[in-house]
Amino acid sequence: MNQVLMVIAMTCTLLAGAQALAADPSSPSRISRHQMVDCMMKRMSANKALSYNDAAKACINQLKTQNDKLASNAPVTPADGR
Repeated sequence: MNQVLMVIAMTCTLLAGAQALAADPSSPSRISRHQMVDCMMKRMSANKALSYNDAAKACINQLKTQNDKLASNAPVTPADGR
């Protein structure tokens, strides 16, 4: 009996965690590590005098604007479901 209750509790915990981690479609997408690495490699190879920190800041700004454009083009559904 205790094992059955333990399995039910673990299942509920996993389902609740999955719901909490699910992406909100109205929020802008996050910048992936792969995008950052590609951007920084391109910037730093094009300009050898560019520092790592400057390249990181420029890439973050560039990728945020790209993600904001993509998020603004996505259809937005009202919260009340109409």
